[in-house]
Amino acid sequence: MKIPDALFHYTIGPKLSKVALSGRLLPANIGTPFPDKEKPVLWWSANSSWEPTATKLLTMDGGRTVIRPTLEILNRDFGAYRFRLDTRNPRALHEVGLKLLPWARMGLAARISADCVARMVAAGLDMGAKPIDWWGCLEAVPTSLEVSGLLRLERLMGPTWVAVEGGLSREVQRLASRQPDPTTASTGAPS
Repeated sequence: MKIPDALFHYTIGPKLSKVALSGRLLPANIGTPFPDKEKPVLWWSANSSWEPTATKLLTMDGGRTVIRPTLEILNRDFGAYRFRLDTRNPRALHEVGLKLLPWARMGLAARISADCVARMVAAGLDMGAKPIDWWGCLEAVPTSLEVSGLLRLERLMGPTWVAVEGGLSREVQRLASRQPDPTTASTGAPS
């Protein structure tokens, strides 16, 4: 399977500070029934709008209510972000030790059980995802790739994904100080 020209790792604003502190996007196996057997995976999507499986459940009312928020709610309440990985230069990806695998091969590489693979596919389909869009890697991705342009942080602004001026570190500083995003301040759109 040919790798798309770009892959996306979707997240929300509150998670950006952890990424900045580690200096890497880290593979994880949180929520797996077999964390001692499965290898952690850093998940990517070819879906350039939003990966439905990136929308996690939220608890409200002290845990009495559980909802799966819409992208609009996530963006309004937390800020919707994505890391865009430019995959058009396989040599550059290889030089940083990054091996991206399509979903069909990722399960085996990460030692995900067949039962868990089936449950992941079923859950993804129920959320409107397309497993053919799913890619992963077992390696951490250094955020320093922003310098070379291989990695870029983007924020959802209305219906459009916009590159974050100054990258990850500047956005984390802005969020910490709760300064308005200059792109929203000029348009009057909510941040």
